[in-house]
Amino acid sequence: MDFFVYVIGYYIAINVFAMVMYYADKKKAIEGKTRISERRLLLLAAIGGGVGAFLAMHLFHHKTKKKKFTIGVPIWLALHMSLIIFVTYQNNHLVVSRYEYQSENVKCRIVQLSDIHNTYLWFDDDYIVDAVRKEQPDIIVITGDLVDSNRTNIDKAGRLLKRLSQIADMYYVTGNSDYLLSDAKQEKMFSALSVAGVKVLDDKYVMLEGYGAPFALIGISDISLQGSTLSNISKQIDEEQGACMKVLLVHEPQYFEDYATAGVDLVFAGHAHGGQFNLPVFGPLVAPGQGFFPKYAKGEYRSGKTHMIVSAGIGNSIVPVRLFNYPELVVVDIK
Repeated sequence: MDFFVYVIGYYIAINVFAMVMYYADKKKAIEGKTRISERRLLLLAAIGGGVGAFLAMHLFHHKTKKKKFTIGVPIWLALHMSLIIFVTYQNNHLVVSRYEYQSENVKCRIVQLSDIHNTYLWFDDDYIVDAVRKEQPDIIVITGDLVDSNRTNIDKAGRLLKRLSQIADMYYVTGNSDYLLSDAKQEKMFSALSVAGVKVLDDKYVMLEGYGAPFALIGISDISLQGSTLSNISKQIDEEQGACMKVLLVHEPQYFEDYATAGVDLVFAGHAHGGQFNLPVFGPLVAPGQGFFPKYAKGEYRSGKTHMIVSAGIGNSIVPVRLFNYPELVVVDIK
């Protein structure tokens, strides 16, 4: 969202500047002074000042007899307006991706949110809440990065959590951005999760009942992904609960083979932001922890009996925009 604030600020500034420059050139023409070059005036329209240039042309009756301005300025204006609409839509239009997982005894609908990063789609949290409510989930899971370590607004995140928690039981597992927060902000974030009734599953599991056969929901914190934590918990479940379905919440997908080796059935992950830019032919461009052309960007992956769903997430972090890669809400029906 901050990106769009900066963009709006830039367009306001460049268009005001364009109007001033066109007015100054008109005044110089009247006074017979050295003019501002036409190339510079057109360049202002080309770099985003089309609105200011267009208004100045008609308000000050300037350059209205030259085709390079009467045609060129509206073209640049249309191009920039189209670009703004395109980028805004790309980064705010929420898509719902649906998957099915076959189970002998469990029946449950899980909605996954990931990498929210303090984002409001269309600048309003109603958009996310309404989309989740429409899916009528039994469980809501958030796979990390609720807030952004660079632009942290935990109060805003807390309000979103409270509204979502009224829809269904919620479970959370930490992401890498959560651990980049200061100790004070981490404490405040976990407090917000607790107040909203969200259960944090960092390196622990819970047994969920009421959906057919009981199944284990496991969460592994981002700092415990590399190591024996998951395998130890999986063995603990076998000893304490016997054979049951195991659903895993993690933030990062690139350790998929480790998740499969630990014997879990279904994995929810995020972190990759869908590759950020989804290029025609080449596919997802880059993901943290995987580099260019990531193997696990978004979608469904399988290894043996283990299925992994990777969410493209809701918000953006280091790279502030998406391209051909909409924010995503994941819905998985276990049948």
